[in-house]
Amino acid sequence: MASAAEHQRTALKSRTIASHSAPEWGNLLLGAAIILLATLAVYWPAVHAGFVWDDDDILTANPVISAPDGLRLIWAGGKFYDYWPVTLTSFWCEWRLWGLDATGYHVTNILLHAAAAILFWRVLRHLRIPAAWLAAMAVVAVLAPLTWAQCGIYKDEETL
Repeated sequence: MASAAEHQRTALKSRTIASHSAPEWGNLLLGAAIILLATLAVYWPAVHAGFVWDDDDILTANPVISAPDGLRLIWAGGKFYDYWPVTLTSFWCEWRLWGLDATGYHVTNILLHAAAAILFWRVLRHLRIPAAWLAAMAVVAVLAPLTWAQCGIYKDEETL
């Protein structure tokens, strides 16, 4: 005869297996796709923007970004007016992909913004907040006027 503890373990195991079923993955992908498409719709105008404000300081005229040993210089510090190793590493890698084409940097920021919104949605869903995907999409739409510059000005990548 099985003990109460064994029944609890069996019930927990069956709930865990059921919670990761195919419909769950379908809902996850559908929700992520909706948030991604909403983010692209809101921020896509930034793709055609050029370099602005202090982009020369941090990117276009920053010798650390274009230096072959830039990663070492970035992480050692002292070669740039502020210590943003993750942001500068991202720019160092992107510079190798996009060079001085602003479009690639804007697309990267839009995708980072979408990833942040999807992560926010997943956290809300994990906390069992009703209509979590709607809340995540609202964050994208409501904050658009406030954060459009974040996707349009890649210097501010560190805030994403």
